[in-house]
Amino acid sequence: MGTAVQHPEVFTSYFTQNSSIHYHDTRIKWNFFISSIRNSFGKRAITYKGSALWNNLSHDLKMFQSIITFKPKLRNYLIENTII
Repeated sequence: MGTAVQHPEVFTSYFTQNSSIHYHDTRIKWNFFISSIRNSFGKRAITYKGSALWNNLSHDLKMFQSIITFKPKLRNYLIENTII
């Protein structure tokens, strides 16, 4: 349905998509894999926090191919889904 997620090259080794870990088709194949953590310090790491934030976005938002279209859609999504 979609293509692999594009992110800045510096983060290439930080995030792993579930589709590269599970070789069968899953509903969450476009999400990032979240490894288990041992303490609260691990929850602050970019590999954990970034993956968790990405996985909480809507599927439609994850499928944008261009950063130019992704940024305004993300901004609107965050404004609409902010809990005050």
